[in-house]
Amino acid sequence: MKNKKGVSVYVSWIIVIAIVVSLSFIMYQWTLDRVKSKNQELNTRSDLALCEQVAVNIDGICQNPQILNINITNTKNIKIDRLVFRLVDIYGNSQNREEEVNIYPGEKEINSAVLKQGTLSSARIIPVIIQDQTYILCQSASIEKQNIDQC
Repeated sequence: MKNKKGVSVYVSWIIVIAIVVSLSFIMYQWTLDRVKSKNQELNTRSDLALCEQVAVNIDGICQNPQILNINITNTKNIKIDRLVFRLVDIYGNSQNREEEVNIYPGEKEINSAVLKQGTLSSARIIPVIIQDQTYILCQSASIEKQNIDQC
């Protein structure tokens, strides 16, 4: 009879240890997820702070059926490494183009030619900066031009 009583004590300790280990694992996962989300939030805040120091100005823009000619000035403090063009034609179809540029603060990118198809109704230019080998798309610094004239 004593042997049966001793086995139940061991089983209860194994169950208690299993519960403690599983709760530890759950807490570890929760903490890890929480740290990752806070880290992502901090990165997003730093990206927003960087994007506040980025701005472009369109000095001139015109189009022909294949090319969008555009003159752009960097009006703020951070070098722009790329430009993303979101082009919408007169039928509502959109095209995305990306161009590598190096526009330093106060400098103009003169006569940048972007390949396109058809006649555009609007073009949105979004500056992209590179910080610590990470591309940061500055949506808040984007600029849009409607009713683009023919060259």
